[in-house]
Amino acid sequence: MMRQQYRLSSSGLFRRSFFSHLLCVGLFFLFLSDKAEVSLQKVLCQIRIQSPKSLIEKLRLSGAISEETGEVLLGSTASFGTPAYGTILRGKGFYVEDPAREGGRAGGHCTPEYCEKIKNDIEAWKQTEKAGGLSNAIVFLDRGVCTFATKIRLAEKCGADAAVVVDRGVSDWPRSYIRFNVIMSDDGTGHDIHIPSVLIAKDDGEAIVTTILEGGEKEPVLLEMEWRIPNQWPVVIDFWNDPGDS
Repeated sequence: MMRQQYRLSSSGLFRRSFFSHLLCVGLFFLFLSDKAEVSLQKVLCQIRIQSPKSLIEKLRLSGAISEETGEVLLGSTASFGTPAYGTILRGKGFYVEDPAREGGRAGGHCTPEYCEKIKNDIEAWKQTEKAGGLSNAIVFLDRGVCTFATKIRLAEKCGADAAVVVDRGVSDWPRSYIRFNVIMSDDGTGHDIHIPSVLIAKDDGEAIVTTILEGGEKEPVLLEMEWRIPNQWPVVIDFWNDPGDS
């Protein structure tokens, strides 16, 4: 006599069969998709400063980087754009001040005017370093005035390969809060943005942009960015099978 196996579900008892296997597989992938969405919200970008040494020491003294953190800054990745997971983006940091203009016109890297000040420098850098592996342009931007998507789109049009938004103004969010609780959200227009971007803490960002402005071409800020998805939700699944099933 063939043994029959039954299983309790929300709709009652049903025989474990080919269709029940399909249901289990479907629920399994639905579970994974939910967890993947949560995980992506926690994706962190690692920023490692390569030079100058003076900036590295400044960040160490402030506690931004240490041996415990692997000598990297951690930033919160935007929910739009295309981070290159599993790869490292290397390049030079660019920054130009963009204060509010006369007549109430917005600053804060929200209009194309600021781009005219650094666009030629970005293009020159990419040509000079094309064969050296550091030809990417990583543009630093001030937070505020306009949406994150607006800032990153303008930076991409300016030639940026990646963007770092510095928490500025009156915000006093500590770096740990930004890393794990703040996400640069899409304003509904981010579908056409193709570069990755991250948000970092105010003090850490100010140390970097100050060094960029002071160093100029003689002592450029070189850095690398890497994205990893943390493995925080391991999934353990038991599969039960009846040899009599067909």
